[in-house]
Amino acid sequence: MFYSLAANSYPIIFNNTCSSWYEIAVTFIAAGARAYFGTVWAVDNLVAREAAKDFYDNVLEHEYLIEAFYEMTQRISSASCRSIYFYWGLHFSKLHRPTQTPDQAVFNALMGSFIELRKEYQSVDDPNAKKHIQRILRFVAYELKTHFSDLNMERFKIEIEKQLSTQDQTNDDEEPEDIRERGVIDLE
Repeated sequence: MFYSLAANSYPIIFNNTCSSWYEIAVTFIAAGARAYFGTVWAVDNLVAREAAKDFYDNVLEHEYLIEAFYEMTQRISSASCRSIYFYWGLHFSKLHRPTQTPDQAVFNALMGSFIELRKEYQSVDDPNAKKHIQRILRFVAYELKTHFSDLNMERFKIEIEKQLSTQDQTNDDEEPEDIRERGVIDLE
């Protein structure tokens, strides 16, 4: 599974868990990760949250990852925790600012998942399964409402209509099949 991780890119891993060094770091690096950030011993939750927020808030402002890592460690309020983190990777590794925001693709995937989960919720009889599906539905709905705009929904609808019209054109010779009835939405 680790080896498929870096199939199309060379990811940067920030593993902010207790003692996330050595074996797992070696596995990620061997699988093709460009950089690996981890901890040498147990990290306090407050320190972990503070460090991760600082790193991610500033990583694109620095030319090299190691600069953002250094700044992060210097800003950790507890001096005894500054040496808890380590960086495994080449000192000249960079993280480039994306050329476009993937928000619409993420929105489409979340909406597709939401639709499928709602169908699953309606078809399941087990109360325990319903409870778990309902929790996931609430989470996905919260993410959709909090992080996306009405424009994302409009683009989503346009994409569905485009897919439906393409499907209608390819099925002209066949019996018409209503994709909405089947619940199939392919949003590649």
